[in-house]
Amino acid sequence: MTEKKDPKNPVISVPDPPPDPSGTKPPPEADRSYLVPDVSMAPGWEPPPSFNRDPPQPKGGDDAPKDYTGPMAKPFSVDLGSMRTGEKNMLAALHTEVDQYRSLRDTVMGAVGNSTFFGPGKQGDSPDKSGYERGSWSGGRDGGGTVPKNNEGVEANNELAKIGAEFAAQINPVQEKLLKSIGDTLELAGSFITMLNKAGQSYSKTDRNSNFPNPPGGSPVT
Repeated sequence: MTEKKDPKNPVISVPDPPPDPSGTKPPPEADRSYLVPDVSMAPGWEPPPSFNRDPPQPKGGDDAPKDYTGPMAKPFSVDLGSMRTGEKNMLAALHTEVDQYRSLRDTVMGAVGNSTFFGPGKQGDSPDKSGYERGSWSGGRDGGGTVPKNNEGVEANNELAKIGAEFAAQINPVQEKLLKSIGDTLELAGSFITMLNKAGQSYSKTDRNSNFPNPPGGSPVT
């Protein structure tokens, strides 16, 4: 599984969704597990990039016209120290949220992938020499269980299995959609921190370039 190379959001790494096994059409609407992102903190942000680095150059149509001088603006100041502190605080909070999301995602996807999480597996009958009927459990871990020959309790068990399967079919897509929403929110938070870092780099570059040019020919100014 490869990761998206998104230069606009290097803080959060989001792997590409797995391809559909059939190769012809997306998974059924009820199965949204392929939409659930597995987000993580991208390398290179502990500590975050220095403000003393020049910001990335825009690409293609983002370039301003060569004769553009920009609007006149009143003098302003930027406290890069405070901006840096805020950036680090947001990164620490995002790191905590990502860890909690990954734990929640593992729990939810474990439940989604377990067909007997919301109820027992459906039980069938097959003769057994021991005088009992061997019950085959759909989706169970051990693949079987032993029940009396008279099938006592099998119908009640299968009714519970049916209720559990119907509930799972309704709740699992809801859980997957919620996980996607949380993952998308974390990705947006990472984008905001990325833009904040680029803003700090831009202010720093502007400050470094805000000096009077040398006099023509190197002669002193009188």
